[in-house]
Formats: sequence, C-alpha cells, structure tokens
Amino acid sequence: MNPGHDDPYNLEQENAYYLVQNSVLLALNCEGHIEQVSPSVIRILGYRPTNLVGTSFFDYLHPDDLPIIRAVFFDALWRTELAVMTDFRFRHAQGSWTYLESMGTITNRQGYHVLDCHDITERKRIEEALRQQHEHSAELAQQLVEANHYLEDQVSERTAQLARALAYEAVLKRITDKVRDSLDEQHIFKTAVLGVGLDD
Repeated sequence: MNPGHDDPYNLEQENAYYLVQNSVLLALNCEGHIEQVSPSVIRILGYRPTNLVGTSFFDYLHPDDLPIIRAVFFDALWRTELAVMTDFRFRHAQGSWTYLESMGTITNRQGYHVLDCHDITERKRIEEALRQQHEHSAELAQQLVEANHYLEDQVSERTAQLARALAYEAVLKRITDKVRDSLDEQHIFKTAVLGVGLDD
C-alpha cells in the first residue's frame, strides 16, 4: 500500500514515493484547478509544481480527450468516491503529448479530487506500432488475395484462348479429312496424269 493513502490530500507524505515512480499525483478542487502536484511532475511532464498550481487541469488536455475527461470529473462531484481507470493526453512542457492513465479519482472531505496518473506513453507507442503492423499485414494479405485473383483470371483467359485454338484446329482437321476423303484414287490419278502432260 502506498504511504499517505489514508489522507488522499496529504501529498507531503506521498512525495518520497512518487519521486521514484512513473506517476504524477494531482490534487484538484471542485472546479478542476490544480491545488497540489507531486514533484515527479518535473521528470514526467517537464513542469515545476509551482507552474501548475492554480491553473486549470483541463487546459492541458488534448482537445479530443477533453469532453470525456471533463464529464468523468464532474460526474465525480456527485459522489463520495469514484474509482475509474481512464487514459488521456496531457500536454508536456515541451509541447508534445504525454499519455497518462488515471488509476482513480477520489473525493475527500475537503472536496479535492486526487488523480494518480501513470505515464503510459511507451505502452501507447507500442500499441500504435502493433496496430500499424497489423494494418500493414492486412494490406499485404489483401494484395495477395487480389494478386491471386488476377492470376486466376489470367489462367482462365489463357485456358479459354487455348481451347478456342484447339477447337479451330479440330475444325480445320475435319475439313481437311473431308476434302481428302472426297477425292478417290482415280481422280487423283487423272489429275496426276494431266499434270504430267501439261509439263510435257
């Protein structure tokens, strides 16, 4: 169990723990303004705690994540305790986006919400790489299917051409056979004699 969890707003007791963890602890008031933040924010998000205290938590969220996170936060205002797991992008001090996963939002007696946020940027990067690899594999599979269909069409077309050629050859052979059969030996002989006479 992490130290200081009996009083979620007592960040001083949490500092030693969060300095060595890949996490940031944020305490927000009921309007979403940051009241306290663990020192680990310097390493993970590039801000000094004093830079964040007094500012709105929502100002740092990615526009695509803002609606759902805002809805989750204000929904917690009506509860004494809300345990959720959600992820969102938080703007780093250098301008890039850091993926954070909030393991829970707790409302304590003072009305503060404590967000225990873990840096999952590397996990998201791996997930995205796997997704792109899957899409690439799917594209290759589709290309192989299309290439196979093309080859099948080519084979069918060549087979049809060969069949037509063989059929034409068979017709020519039948015609030749009929012509040969229609010429009897006597007619062939007379034709040969006449040919020889003409030569003389």
